Amino acid sequence: MAAAVESDGSKSGSGSGGSSSKQQQAQQEFACWHCDTSLYGHRFVNREGHPYCVNCYNELFANHCEECQQIISVDNKDLAFKEKHWHDMCFKCSQCKTSLVSETFGAKDDKLFCGDCWDHNFAPKCSKCNDPFKAGSMKLSWNGGEWHKHCFTCTNCEKVIGQEAFHPQDQQPYCEQCWEQLFAIKCTKCTEPIKAGGVTYKLEPYHRECFVCFECGVSLAGQRFTLKDENPICAECFAAHYAHKCFHCKEAITGIGGNRYIIFEKSQWHCQCFNCKECGTSLVGVNFVAEGYGDELEIYCQPCGFQKRGWETGSSSAPPQTSHAQQAEVPTMKNESLAPSKSSSGNAGGGGPKNDPAHERAKFGARRF
Repeated sequence: MAAAVESDGSKSGSGSGGSSSKQQQAQQEFACWHCDTSLYGHRFVNREGHPYCVNCYNELFANHCEECQQIISVDNKDLAFKEKHWHDMCFKCSQCKTSLVSETFGAKDDKLFCGDCWDHNFAPKCSKCNDPFKAGSMKLSWNGGEWHKHCFTCTNCEKVIGQEAFHPQDQQPYCEQCWEQLFAIKCTKCTEPIKAGGVTYKLEPYHRECFVCFECGVSLAGQRFTLKDENPICAECFAAHYAHKCFHCKEAITGIGGNRYIIFEKSQWHCQCFNCKECGTSLVGVNFVAEGYGDELEIYCQPCGFQKRGWETGSSSAPPQTSHAQQAEVPTMKNESLAPSKSSSGNAGGGGPKNDPAHERAKFGARRF
């Protein structure tokens, strides 16, 4: 639509008779394309190369306002949206009647709404404060709910979680500190939460660094150990401080390779070391002949012992006296098979990776709404 332009001819002054005749001819030639009314000295609208007087233009081409249904004449601003038109004073929110000229707005069911009314009626609401998400604001989504960033808080302490990692418990979010205090598995020894790398022994949870030898303090995770007075002890400390020494090989009897050993008088042997001194035959579970005492003790199988004492098979004299050793067991030396301690996992985005807390942590990305 062109702005109405007033012809220069309207400003012409009086002249001679010849110039007056030409002026009348020009007035007759510059006329409305529809009604032939002279446009000389009057406002007009140019459409598709043809001039129209204001009345004809309004009647033939002007749009009708969606609000008041009146013609939007050339004297008014014509505001258009989706092939519909409004007077500028009629272009307003259908609910609060606020002018929408130069404002953002929304349209639904052929009605216009200002930003505030649109948010109130149609925008998604925050699961906590129930206020709408305004255009361009951040919306956090988890477990079927939606939150403003500042509204997504710990169920226990109300600390803002925002986009940080959190622990889901009973369908509620908890910050890491509160979840550890309220729900995390605690170490039997230090009573602190087990965040990662926990082990369980006899149904009791421990940090790996807390399940240690009571003598030297070395971690028993992945190591052989046994118990001394119900306290865990590594194989090395048990051998050095508490194990019997084999009479034959002088090594500690620890139970590694078998926990049974031989006792005779005041001495002990590994089962594999309790053999005839002469022929090397195992004497475990059989009668044998013993010579000497203390450190001078020697043991023989019956044939070798009898021969050493000069008694021969078939002799009418009584055979030398034989002995029988007692078997005993050392405490079981365990090859560590501690099970990782566990917590119930939450329903969150992403599982707990290695080195993460035992309970699954959740983290989500924010998106613009």
